[in-house]
Amino acid sequence: MQRSPRELDDLLPMYIEKIAQLPNVLRVKEPSFWALHSMFFVASLRLEVHHTVSRADKDALIWAVKEILAERGFRRTTVEVEDVINFDRLPSV
Repeated sequence: MQRSPRELDDLLPMYIEKIAQLPNVLRVKEPSFWALHSMFFVASLRLEVHHTVSRADKDALIWAVKEILAERGFRRTTVEVEDVINFDRLPSV
């Protein structure tokens, strides 16, 4: 079974917080981080954004997330962007 890289345990919450503070991000969901082998880190996460965010802004957001994680050694990152119509009605996490 794979787990988050131990050497990043203390840092992962900061990465998620930095991503959550990017423009247009309403919430970061299902963040998963793991190592395929030594020093080959992989990340997967979903971002909720308001449904009015443009495609160009969503693409820029994906790029920004990948850049943040690449700077920290993640070599493969999957980012899904989910449109949210009524954010006020979503349960808090």
